[in-house]
Amino acid sequence: AGPANALPATDGALRWLAVRTGPAGGGAGIEVLKLSDGACRHSDAGAAAVSVACGALRALHFHSSGAALTRAALAAVLGSGRPALRRAVLHGPAVTDEALLTLAQG
Repeated sequence: AGPANALPATDGALRWLAVRTGPAGGGAGIEVLKLSDGACRHSDAGAAAVSVACGALRALHFHSSGAALTRAALAAVLGSGRPALRRAVLHGPAVTDEALLTLAQG
């Protein structure tokens, strides 16, 4: 067991996190989130599931290295209640001009 095991590294873990921290679970939402289809095995489905809890999002690290995380995943997370991002680190082919415009408008 180590720090990597404490991270929600699968879509199932993201769904669990959304239930516990989202409005339906009485939570205040997620403030810091890393989505990755590399080291973690996240996909668009996991991003869509966790997006319900991203209204309080302040920091996002998004890394798409393959086809599992697309611009739809980034749009889902950024489109959830216009999070008040203070920090964003975005990598990969899913980071498009459209995604950057969404950030600029938020």
